[in-house]
Amino acid sequence: SCILERHLPSIPNIQNNLCLPRASRYHCSPANLKQLSGVFDTLYKTQWNINRQLERFVNDPPSLRSLMSQCNALISGSFALQFFERVVWKNSHLDIYVECQPEGETALPLEEHLVGVEHYTLQPRDEIIPTDYPCISERDISKVNTYLRRNNEEPGNDVTVQVIYTQKTPLEVILQGFYTTAVVNIISWDYTWSLFPDTTFIKRKTYQLVSLDSFYGNLIRKYSRRGRRTLEVPWHDDLQNTKSLKTD
Repeated sequence: SCILERHLPSIPNIQNNLCLPRASRYHCSPANLKQLSGVFDTLYKTQWNINRQLERFVNDPPSLRSLMSQCNALISGSFALQFFERVVWKNSHLDIYVECQPEGETALPLEEHLVGVEHYTLQPRDEIIPTDYPCISERDISKVNTYLRRNNEEPGNDVTVQVIYTQKTPLEVILQGFYTTAVVNIISWDYTWSLFPDTTFIKRKTYQLVSLDSFYGNLIRKYSRRGRRTLEVPWHDDLQNTKSLKTD
């Protein structure tokens, strides 16, 4: 919790930013809320079922999550955004962040599982920083192991998993290294978090977290095509619920 408090000092206000679907905003009596509880339970089990989403990448999601728990790995990036959005973007990949320890590759059992059980192949290393997150410092990333699984039945629909070794905790790298609020979503083996759900999923806006130059043009256009408007200065109504968007 100390890491969250350091990087997001208004963490208690995140709960004010968590929004139910639009249809649930109307005032309901206790009796109506009780009737709706079953609907929400069904939605959470079907629309936000992490195992179902992970089946795009692995045949055995519970085993992958168990291995994530053993090395304190976190999932972030476009997969986490798609999970909350309940969409699938073709050619997107799965990013798994794990801290690099002095004793070696802490995610080795997870990587062995990808190769031996899920039939992935380790690809030649041609990049250090994940291309979607160029503002992450090379000091924060030890290396990136990219795994590819060919889809012989549907050529062109291959799937990719990146195991990203971090010099600090994955949480620190994610909170400090991403360039826009829309991608600050985190999935552990047993919990999921979206830090800016109101602006990201209800208002369809994303705020830049670093100064952007022309290098970020393709990334901004990509998320524009996915329905989000990138803004530099937080709007007043967004600041009311999300103090972590405020600057000193």
